[in-house]
This record gives sequence, structure tokens and C-alpha cells, in this order.
Amino acid sequence: MFKWYQESDVCVVFLSDLKPSKEPDIEFPRQFPNCRWLTRGFTLQELIAPPILSFYDNSWNYRGTKLGWRALISEVTGIDSTILQDPEGLSSIPVGRRMSWAAKRSTTRQEDLAYCLLGIFDVNMPLIYGEGPKAFTRLQEEIAKQTCDLSLFAWRQDGPSPPYRGILANSPAEFANCSALKHKIRDAYLTNEYTFTNKGVRIETALVTFPDVTRNLVWNLGCSERDDWSKLEIQGYLGVFLTRTAIGYVRAQPNVVFEAGNQRRGPNELGTFYMKAHLSKMESVRIARRFEGAICVRCPDTARIAAAAPKELWDQNRLLFLNQGQGINAYIRLVFRPKLGLKGYTAAIIAVSTMERPVCAIWGLSDPMFNRAQGFMQSRVLADYVAADYLRLRMLGNQSSKSTTSRAVARILDPSSSTSISVQVELQEHVFESQRGFLLNVEVSQDVATPASGRHGRH
Repeated sequence: MFKWYQESDVCVVFLSDLKPSKEPDIEFPRQFPNCRWLTRGFTLQELIAPPILSFYDNSWNYRGTKLGWRALISEVTGIDSTILQDPEGLSSIPVGRRMSWAAKRSTTRQEDLAYCLLGIFDVNMPLIYGEGPKAFTRLQEEIAKQTCDLSLFAWRQDGPSPPYRGILANSPAEFANCSALKHKIRDAYLTNEYTFTNKGVRIETALVTFPDVTRNLVWNLGCSERDDWSKLEIQGYLGVFLTRTAIGYVRAQPNVVFEAGNQRRGPNELGTFYMKAHLSKMESVRIARRFEGAICVRCPDTARIAAAAPKELWDQNRLLFLNQGQGINAYIRLVFRPKLGLKGYTAAIIAVSTMERPVCAIWGLSDPMFNRAQGFMQSRVLADYVAADYLRLRMLGNQSSKSTTSRAVARILDPSSSTSISVQVELQEHVFESQRGFLLNVEVSQDVATPASGRHGRH
């Protein structure tokens, strides 16, 4: 239909609720914004595509053309004046801003909210009446195949509930606040490759941390409400909040968009991330309870966490393992800092399990179990950590205590000196964000050891 209008010589718009006027040029700017024609979904392409668009009132009196009233129409609809003159420039307009043009429009059938926008985004897809809101999901997926523009994800939910969403919008109405979106750097061609998989949107990117603002991560969408930012300027972009869950990243605080300013930045998280496209009601409930059974790690500044497994459940910002099912098997690789008196860096691996009860162990570099545990961390998939209780049966031994607290101690020798450190870990029940889970507390103290004592592992 978009092409059909585009190839027309003249498109005639009969405004059935526009009354005749003795002063048409004076009255039209007052009457036109209230016409129903501006609220319908399919009339958006009728407005943009034709080269000549002529308006008539309900008595068939000529009331002017699209180009003649271009400034008025742009003000009323939010559509760029340049696009009203020449729709060939549509691809240069951010996706989120194009979506905002349809934010206040409606259609008789729910599916048509998506189908009426096919020409605006130059995509094709089958029309399947009866699929309901899935049509708009398919539209967003088709748009993603045609563009690298991340403003597709700059929508905002109306209100704070639900607190977590997938990365895709539910309807054009959620783009109502995107009417001023621009690419952050004018004429910069940014390529952000992302694909839709059975785990959601997969993208290789950097997620930013802002410790003073949120415990969630921020995804830079490369858009702004200004396009005169320098390429050297790291502020000014709009982003969305993401939080890690056991099923992938989801959008947190979906009713707001983050604007980068002078906030203190923390370290970036680099890698390949999976973001859920949509959340079912059951998934939303599980995410709201994701800290139940979680393991929160408290580590002194004399040690740092060099690696954590399973990676899929490790929330670096909160320093915790999210729960998965009825329990977790997990590992942390610690590296100790030279200021403890060690001449070089040395390491230890802590293993924890909450499958039946809290169980923990710790092994230093000299312990044969260290290499076994490190190999397990590097090679296993998530299912190995949550299916069979491998860690408790084979690596922790048969600990018969039914206590809700578990402790382990190891003395770790610096290979390059006679200095050793004592590392004690304790796993106990703990409440985090009003949900009951576990706290893994790590304590490190300096100890002068004899060569014989430096070979000790866990106790």
C-alpha cells in the first residue's frame, strides 16, 4: 500500500468531520488537529507516501495540500518536515522516532498496529490475522534484520509496573517519548550487529556500570535528543537498564530511559549478552523472586574475584550467584594482592553448594583439587552445575552435618617466599533485598608458615 500511494499522481483525503468554513485558511489550522483521520493507523502512510496530498472537507471544498500545510502537519503529527516533502529520507530517521509517529494512532484490529507500519520501515512479512500482539513483535524482529539502529529499544513503559520486561515493546504507544530521538553523533554510521535467537536478542557489546546510580547495568543505545556531541564525548547518550537473571538479561525500570551525564562510571562488562525479547507471566514471577536462594559474596579488599562459574548465574554488579531451581553449585577463583606480604600473586578456588544444605570448601594452588576445580570452571555448561549434585558428591566429600552454616579454612603458601596466608570461608543463611538466600563470607589474614605447613589444602 505504501508503494501504491507513493506512485500516485494525487492522493485525495476526504475529512468527513471537517466542516466547511467561510475563512478556510484561517480555520484549517484550528480544525485539522481534531480530525479523526490523524488518529488512524493506516492513514500514516497515506500522509507520508504520496507526492501530492489534497485535503477536502465534508462538503468537498478544497482545503489545501500536504506541502502547503507542511509546517502545521509536522507540528501536529511529529513527522519531520523533510519527510513530508520527500519520504525517500525515511531510512535516515531513527527507528524509535518513526515509531513515535504511530504512538497515538489506533486500528480496528490489533494486528494492524504492526501491519500499517510495514511501508514506514520498508519491511515485508506475512499478514496473520488472529495472532494479536505477536504481530508487533514480528515487526520489530523484521526491522532488526534491516537496520543496526538500537533506538528500536528506546521505548518506555507507561508506569512502573511490571518492574521487569523483555527488550521489545508491546505497541507503538510505548514510543510516545521518542519523538525527539536523533543519532547521538550526526552522520556517524554505527554498526551494532544483533540477532534474534531462541534465548532472545544476542549482541556483542559493552554494558556500563554506574555505581552511584544503580546496581543494574546500562546499555548504550547510541541515540540522544541532540546530535551535536563530539565523538570524544562519552556522555549524552540514552540507554536502558538491564539486570541479569537466570534466563538472560531483562529490562529493569522499563518506564525510564537512562541519560548519561557526569555520573561516576564503573568498569564496563564486555562480552556477548542475551536479552529476553518478551517475558511470560511465569517468567516475570520467577524474576521477581530471583534472589531467593542466591549466594551473595562478601570479599575483603585484599583479594579480588578473578573468575566465577557458572557465568550465566553470576551477577558481577551485585557480587552474587542467582538461584537456579532448588540449589546452586558454584565456584569462585580468588587472587590475593601482593600487599599481604606476598612477593607475587597467588590464588585459591572456593566451591559452594546449596543443593541440600550449605556446603563449602577452599583449595590453594598446591592442592590437587585446585586444578580439577579450575578445569571444571572452564569447561562446563550451566546444566552441569544444576542437574546432578556433582560438586557435593565428588569434590566436597561426604559432609553429613545438617547445619545451615558451613565453614572451611585453607593456608595458602606464596611459592616465591616463606609467607603464607590463612583464608577462611563461611556459607550461611542471609537475607538479600528482602529475599532469603545465602552469604559467602571470605576472610583473609597473613600468616608466617614453615615450608612443611605450606602444602596444606582445605580442612
